[in-house]
Amino acid sequence: MRLHSSGSHGPTKKKRSRPFSGCVLVAEVRGDAAGFAAVLRRDDGEMELDGLFVEPDLWRCGIGRALVGRSSVLARQAGAKTLTVLGNRHAEAFYLSCGFTA
Repeated sequence: MRLHSSGSHGPTKKKRSRPFSGCVLVAEVRGDAAGFAAVLRRDDGEMELDGLFVEPDLWRCGIGRALVGRSSVLARQAGAKTLTVLGNRHAEAFYLSCGFTA
């Protein structure tokens, strides 16, 4: 599995004129898109996992957990103290297992 991100101004150690506003992470398996995560800055300056999707036939392969983990790293690098998610009740157990709290 390979993760890569797209975003015009991701977090770096260099000073930027605009703060990190977010990005989309894409997970690939054997060169094919397997899932994605969208991370956005909220109005309060914290970060939100705005979207997470993994191809259903690839569930339980660690892709979602890897995307959440990388999203968390990006949020910390961007200076956020929290990464929030508004998940549906069907995904609650997954998010709790990734370290989110209800």
